[in-house]
Amino acid sequence: MNAAIKQKTSKMFLSDLCMFYYQIEDFEHAIQTAEQILKERQDDCTAYLVMGLVSEEKKNFEEAAQYYSEILKLHEYDPIALKRKANVEMVFGMYEEALADIDRSLSSDKTDPESYVIRGLIYLRHHHDKIEAIVNFNEALRLDPQNVSALYHRGYSFLKYGNYNYARDDLTQAAILGNEDAEEMLSKFFASHEFKTPA
Repeated sequence: MNAAIKQKTSKMFLSDLCMFYYQIEDFEHAIQTAEQILKERQDDCTAYLVMGLVSEEKKNFEEAAQYYSEILKLHEYDPIALKRKANVEMVFGMYEEALADIDRSLSSDKTDPESYVIRGLIYLRHHHDKIEAIVNFNEALRLDPQNVSALYHRGYSFLKYGNYNYARDDLTQAAILGNEDAEEMLSKFFASHEFKTPA
């Protein structure tokens, strides 16, 4: 194996290792690995992404936004960075910016259920447009029928819309899949329901 191939393989291994640490929630090693990568090269999008994701987990949203912006300096239409940045912008109440970023993300990747959930939340929370929110949650569920977040938020939207049967169905399904907020909503609004445990 020549030196160039060995170096490329080593870089790929570190990037994969960095993401692996994040996925198993070993945030300390994820950050250490990301920092190690960024010392050697300032253009590693995986390292910036992991730094941003860990910052989000720690509720350090301003720092997370900076890491996602670093990715977007390198790749203007990176759908993951745009999606994560939109999510952070929602936290700060920057709904117009969030909608612009999530639309850009979806123009690059129309197959990501989480992006539709984020767009649905923007329509629900900022525009108070329950129909457009439900349309987006529907699309997320078309792509991923077990998407707990889409089920919960669509159920909540139906509840706000006054369609209690659909709301109960979605919230029950979300609760079965482990969403505690859905259980709470069911207890509050549909006290007589019974859960079925998944097989």
